[in-house]
Amino acid sequence: MRKRGYRDIEAIACWKFDRFARSTKHLLRALETFQGLGIAFISLTESVDTSTPYGKLVFTILGAVAELERSLIAERIRNGMRKLGAKRPGPKIGPKGPSRTTVWRRAHRANQGN
Repeated sequence: MRKRGYRDIEAIACWKFDRFARSTKHLLRALETFQGLGIAFISLTESVDTSTPYGKLVFTILGAVAELERSLIAERIRNGMRKLGAKRPGPKIGPKGPSRTTVWRRAHRANQGN
């Protein structure tokens, strides 16, 4: 009986290239590994044949764009967290006191306890 391993995998499918790897470097390293093992790499949403030179080019460009997009999203989140009160848990209380919804929620909880 033959031992199973990497050689039995014919293809790896993912939804999008950017969902598979965090960086272009990781994406290209994975593609090289797959090619060395004779494993096809398939994206279900982008139709790119990674076995051709043009397919590798498009693959690399899509990976770079995905990495840029991920970096921009992370930067926006960090900037949003720096805003006043973004890190504090619980209801946000402004200079005029708690919002009407916070006041209503507190009153509603107090009435349910009775």
